Amino acid sequence: VYLYREIDVPEALDLPIYVHADDWLTVWLNGKQEFEVKGLEKWPAPDQRVILLKLNAGKNKLLLKVGNFGGEFWVVIMPLWPKKLENLFGN
Repeated sequence: VYLYREIDVPEALDLPIYVHADDWLTVWLNGKQEFEVKGLEKWPAPDQRVILLKLNAGKNKLLLKVGNFGGEFWVVIMPLWPKKLENLFGN
């Protein structure tokens, strides 16, 4: 399954996000692969699976691929909003 989202920001900034999936996950930002994990694994603690997305000013294209070996699958994406974006997106 592919998930796509555009993120429009007024200025360049670093956006940390917590990610996890069952069974594998690949993350691209603006066409560049930022993260990949394949295989079954236990649920990591929130500070163990944080990746840093370097967003450009304007529109950014976030693409995720979630793969599965069988059974149900899921994905968790939790942005850790910088203070300057809390007014736009909440906390």
